Amino acid sequence: MVKILHNNQVHLNCALCMLDPRTKLISGFIWILLSVFIPSQRYPEFTGIFIWLYIIILISHQPFWFYIKNILKIYPMIFFMTFLLPFNQTNLSQDADIIYSIKFLTIYQSGIQSFIDLNVRSILIFTSSLIIITETPVRAILKTLTILHVPKWIEAIVIYMQRFIFIIASEYRRMHLSFEARSFNISLAAKAKAVAKMSGVYFSRLIDRSERLHLAMISRGFKGEIYTRYKLNWRFIDLVIVFVHLVICLLLIYRWYFIV
Repeated sequence: MVKILHNNQVHLNCALCMLDPRTKLISGFIWILLSVFIPSQRYPEFTGIFIWLYIIILISHQPFWFYIKNILKIYPMIFFMTFLLPFNQTNLSQDADIIYSIKFLTIYQSGIQSFIDLNVRSILIFTSSLIIITETPVRAILKTLTILHVPKWIEAIVIYMQRFIFIIASEYRRMHLSFEARSFNISLAAKAKAVAKMSGVYFSRLIDRSERLHLAMISRGFKGEIYTRYKLNWRFIDLVIVFVHLVICLLLIYRWYFIV
């Protein structure tokens, strides 16, 4: 995450970077909205969004493998949250839903479908968010949030977390270096025990540094207002892109929920 925030500070000369931040935020929100509201088992629509995001990635300044690497980093958490779904019957109205059963272990077809569905949606949402973060500088996001009249507390959280993420990484590096210097040639069980004890200290330090960061902001006159000199440049191409995204979004939602 720290590398991502570093990478998006520089405005590069690529097709996606040259778009107005409002265009990228609105389009990204539409991608996420479609990923959430696609009815279950609509795999052609899922495939269409994947292809569209792939095209967006091709015109971005980051290589394709950058996104694959970051998706693989986050996917274990998605898998851990959903891996029990195949063992639960999520559609009680279906008969003969059991695929495999042995003693206390039963795998349901509806559970597998829910597992695939949630995993695909999560990957689509994360990819859409990652594209927005990597291709839009933080100050441009803040300026866009101000223009779109987003509540001030949301802007404050964005700027606060953008600073705090570097503190998290810095504190982790310090504790990791200290741990490696004191844990030479010890067993895996001893390492796991030490890491478990170290986690409590790590989070307590993060809370302390978070409070110090907040006090430093207040002492410098922070009252909830975010100021930035970033200038936005809305062009005709931005209007066309937003209009096309809105039309596609409305047509798909109408097709999914209003056409029987």
